[in-house]
This record gives sequence, C-alpha cells and structure tokens, in this order.
Amino acid sequence: MSKASAEGFASATSDLTVNLQRELDLFKVRAKEEPESVTIEHKPGYTGGGALGGSFALGLGQLLVARIAACRVRRYGNGDSSRQVREWCLR
Repeated sequence: MSKASAEGFASATSDLTVNLQRELDLFKVRAKEEPESVTIEHKPGYTGGGALGGSFALGLGQLLVARIAACRVRRYGNGDSSRQVREWCLR
C-alpha cells in the first residue's frame, strides 16, 4: 500500500468513526424523544445473555469454588500459620 493510499484510508476511517458517533448520538436522542419511531428486533435465538454467556459464568464459578476449597485444605491440612495461609489464598 502506498503512503498516499494509507493516508487516505486513515482519513476515511477517522471520518467514518466521527460520522458513526454523531449518528449514534442522534439515534439515542430520537429513541428517547420519540420511542414509537424506534423498533428493536432481535435475531432468532437471541437470549440477551451477553457476550460471554452462562457457560462462562458457570466455569468461573467452578474456579472460584476450587480456589476456596484449596485454601481450606491448605489451612486445616498441614498446620501452616494462618498468616502464611492467608497470603497464599489471596495470591
């Protein structure tokens, strides 16, 4: 890609970003002032669960439970002082 082409692309991208932000701001205002003018339709199968989904949250919960269990085993299993155990559990 030539230098002029790269500069043109960068300029067009910048203009696009500015224009998109302006249109988004106008849409937000219009949606608040005239809610009847806006219709939101979801794709079939949309559940509204966010980008990560329930299985990610479940896996994260399992990791948390495993960490707590490991701290308890370490605290009561080998006689370490509570300070050493606390430091290990908080890492």
